[in-house]
Amino acid sequence: MGGPFSRLIHKLRDQKGLTMTELFVTLALIMLIVGILLPALNKAKETGKLATCLNNLRQIGQAIYLYMDDHEFKFPGVYDTVATNRWYQKLEPYIDDNEIYRCSKYDAHVYADGSHFSYGFNYRGLNTPKVGVPAFIGKDLISVKSPGQCIMVTEATGGSMVGGSSFFVEKNAIIARHKGGAPILFVDGHVAWYRLSQIPMSGAQSQIWWGY
Repeated sequence: MGGPFSRLIHKLRDQKGLTMTELFVTLALIMLIVGILLPALNKAKETGKLATCLNNLRQIGQAIYLYMDDHEFKFPGVYDTVATNRWYQKLEPYIDDNEIYRCSKYDAHVYADGSHFSYGFNYRGLNTPKVGVPAFIGKDLISVKSPGQCIMVTEATGGSMVGGSSFFVEKNAIIARHKGGAPILFVDGHVAWYRLSQIPMSGAQSQIWWGY
């Protein structure tokens, strides 16, 4: 009983060698199995990377809410000067591991300690320019009309204020690294994946998603 693959396995056990025909059949079966499994493995790997990013953003959201609880429910300003005290630096007391700022598919910006940065804060929607100095002040949480739809943090690269980094994000700087889309942390704290084409970049709906 058993199929041809099973009989070949038994033959391998029972004799020292295979004929050329049997060897080619065995190799063909192995290649067929690999061909079937490889796409599924790649899909599972990609799904795992997306899940990691969603979890990273969820933790970042928790840190932002802890920060706001200590600062009169104001968002962390994206920076106080051009080079120092950026929004993520203000979250340091609430975050144990800077690796939560890393997407495994994007290593463009590297800290001095070797960690990576992959996400951007919605700086125009959730911050107000500080008059006379190159700085932004975080808006009040209550100013957000649709917290369940307004982007707070998402994946970004380039075009975002500081020389190609991902510290801040606006409508044209969001990037699709995962399955043609990006994981998004919304102001109400929930995270979700959206295809890039689903994210409004102009029109009235963009005012809800981007808050300006």
